[in-house]
Amino acid sequence: MALIGYQYAEDLTKHFSRRDIPVPVFGLAETIELPIQRHRFASQNICGIAVRQHDRYIIAVNSAHYISRQKFSAAHELGHCLCHLEQGTRDVFGCTGNLLVSESLYERQANAFAAELLMPRRFVLAAVAEGCDTVSSLARMFGVSREATHWRLHTLKIHHDMGRDRIALPGHATVTARKASSQ
Repeated sequence: MALIGYQYAEDLTKHFSRRDIPVPVFGLAETIELPIQRHRFASQNICGIAVRQHDRYIIAVNSAHYISRQKFSAAHELGHCLCHLEQGTRDVFGCTGNLLVSESLYERQANAFAAELLMPRRFVLAAVAEGCDTVSSLARMFGVSREATHWRLHTLKIHHDMGRDRIALPGHATVTARKASSQ
């Protein structure tokens, strides 16, 4: 079901190269004429909103949140615009709390869109294959939070240990352990 979000984002990123990482989500939104505003909402719990007014879209993210959260919220709301508002599903999406663990189909699709947009599958797999061995370093590479990176690794079925900040290739020992044993 989240496949719809993934496919929309994959279409947007198919011409990206590694130079485009981290993805400039605010600039990208401008180029597709869906500018994202930063707004200090009355509540810290509000992450972002996406609204359709006639044939125009309004996207805003909470400026009080740290930048990696703003980027994920921006990508998430952009996903709502492209996957849901454009399709006429609803006219308003407001996202609060932890976006990453929602049970709603719309929220999962917007999460899949945001994850693929900010951390394209092919670049995550390449980074891990090339020896990126910690969740933190992968998060820095893509300009996202460790939590978003954890969920991306989880959805890509890349084994990792969040507590120890380690990434392992499927079916192998952790990348760090392999490096240590080869020295």
